[in-house]
Amino acid sequence: MFYNVAVHYEGSWNFKIDADSEDEACDMALKMFDEVDADDLISNLADVSVDGCWEGAVI
Repeated sequence: MFYNVAVHYEGSWNFKIDADSEDEACDMALKMFDEVDADDLISNLADVSVDGCWEGAVI
């Protein structure tokens, strides 16, 4: 029997940004986040759990 299993994960990345407004700081943080290395993001995962599991077929 094969099962489909969904793994749920959460994480966060904090930036200290000097900006003129909250909107500008948020925009800058999103741009900076795009530049974070994927391996660094993976090593920062927290709260990993199985979110669902159900029987399924292999396609």
